Amino acid sequence: SDCLSDRFIVSYTPTLTAPLEARRPRPWKSEHVKILAVGQASEGAEFLEGVEQELARIKSVSPPGALRVISGRKATQEAVLDRLGQAKSLHVASHGIQDPRQPLDSGLLLADGRLKLSTLIRQRLDHGEMAFLSACKTGMGDQTLAGESIHLAAGFLHAGVSSVVAMMWVISDRDGPVVAERIYKYMFLEGGQKQHHESAYALDEAVRFLRESGASCVR
Repeated sequence: SDCLSDRFIVSYTPTLTAPLEARRPRPWKSEHVKILAVGQASEGAEFLEGVEQELARIKSVSPPGALRVISGRKATQEAVLDRLGQAKSLHVASHGIQDPRQPLDSGLLLADGRLKLSTLIRQRLDHGEMAFLSACKTGMGDQTLAGESIHLAAGFLHAGVSSVVAMMWVISDRDGPVVAERIYKYMFLEGGQKQHHESAYALDEAVRFLRESGASCVR
């Protein structure tokens, strides 16, 4: 049967002003890293088998020197926040936690604990063009309050990032590397870098590729 994505390219916005803010020109300096990637960083959490493959696939379709990876014990909250200020795009391939009782305590699991939403929304990431949160439930708020956009994706938008690719469900460890590769391949097509607002088209292409390979649209 047809899915919505067969007919439309879908984006979500937490506020009416977010799409307008996304069109604002981004300050950019040549020393900024094109992609900061945060790999498996949380000791004691379930090991994510697909992370290394995911990062390798991103590197394979990115321009030389565009990807900088921080993972393991080096991926502390302080280190990640410091490097966020030097990156054009962020890719997170680690664990995400959604706390429905205390939404501002939702966060990304790093080497020294949880980088909480309450901390992220206090950052100014005005130079950030895209954040790809390849972690579970990073775009899922409280399902009983569907109109309340209190989740990690909204937090990055609030902090100033123009475009966010996030998960509204638990992403399969085997799907993450495929989706990431297809998105960055699209964004770096012909050796350049497309505008951040084209990330929706990149995600649509990645999902179509998954479905054509036999994956269910509801997996």
